[in-house]
Amino acid sequence: MERRERAIRQAQRVREVKRMKAVMVATALLVIAFITGICRMISAATRPEEKAEASLEISTMTAEPETDTKETALLPEDPYRTIYPYNTMSADWGGEDVEGFVYYEIPEDYAFYGGLLPQIVQVYTYILCNDYSVDYETVLAMIEIESGYKWDAESGSGAVGYMQVIPEYHAERQTDNLQNPYQNIRAGIKYMSELLVKYGGSYEKALTAYKCGPTGAQRKYFSTGKTSCEYSEKVLKVAERIRQQLESGNEK
Repeated sequence: MERRERAIRQAQRVREVKRMKAVMVATALLVIAFITGICRMISAATRPEEKAEASLEISTMTAEPETDTKETALLPEDPYRTIYPYNTMSADWGGEDVEGFVYYEIPEDYAFYGGLLPQIVQVYTYILCNDYSVDYETVLAMIEIESGYKWDAESGSGAVGYMQVIPEYHAERQTDNLQNPYQNIRAGIKYMSELLVKYGGSYEKALTAYKCGPTGAQRKYFSTGKTSCEYSEKVLKVAERIRQQLESGNEK
């Protein structure tokens, strides 16, 4: 009898232990499920913010404007582009061609005596200088000294135009009318490009040869050890003045 009671009590204890274990397991599962649900809710709540931040970051990066190293300053309208002889060139250049161009206001004393260098001519000159690797400000200085910015200037030696080109010496440079301002400037720039190559990039020598001719420059200057003449020194001085004027936005 006593043994039977002990067996019954033992069986009850085993059942109680099993029940407690079952309760503990169930409780643990509930806790795990609860924690998992909370984590999922937190994750779902934070994802839109992360996406918004990422989207904002991308938007900010793509919206940042590109910075240009050169500023371009064109006049709103060039009134001379429809007037002869400036209307003999079609202004079909693109934005990249005129990148960095700044309109140059010629000195008042030259303008007073009929000098004129319209924007369309300046842009054409600027593009050619870039194409032929010739300094733009130096060419503007040459035009100032050679012709006083007069497209129809003529000298007693037969030189004509903005850059005072002598037709008989430049027939091979693909120009049939050097009295046309565009062809005249093209011939002058192309000739300067050839001289710069000949004299290793020396503007002093190239300008001296432009003024005196290669043979005359060699005889009068280079053979005596000189690399420049009064003309070349004057051109380079004026070119520096023009460069400073353009850099300061034509403030005189």
